[in-house]
Amino acid sequence: MGNAAKDPIVGTNIAYVAHMYPQHWANPSLRAQITQAAALVPVFVTEWGFHQAPTDAILNGTITSYGAPFKQFLQQTGASWTAWCASRSWQPAMFNSDFTLRSGEGEMGAFVKDWLYEQQSVDQVMS
Repeated sequence: MGNAAKDPIVGTNIAYVAHMYPQHWANPSLRAQITQAAALVPVFVTEWGFHQAPTDAILNGTITSYGAPFKQFLQQTGASWTAWCASRSWQPAMFNSDFTLRSGEGEMGAFVKDWLYEQQSVDQVMS
């Protein structure tokens, strides 16, 4: 995202994207870049996610250490998001091998489902 806030691309229908996994979240300067850019241009976090796995530096996180603070951050900045990814094999997986939703402090599946449920009526166009 770097200089997006300082020198935005000129044009229409442009959005900036970011990936923010727990390892990135630990870097305050990366959060600041998203905050600064989102104040001026549309920002869409196209990849984020976590699972509790101490041997995986990029994805290691929990709802408490990453999920909830990240959710609050996106709500404050107004950035859009989509979780990575609705899979049972790509990491961080949201589903078990039998396609049941992964849940618990160190899993993102149920966290994402609950967040989507909370947002089901937000920004809906009413006819």
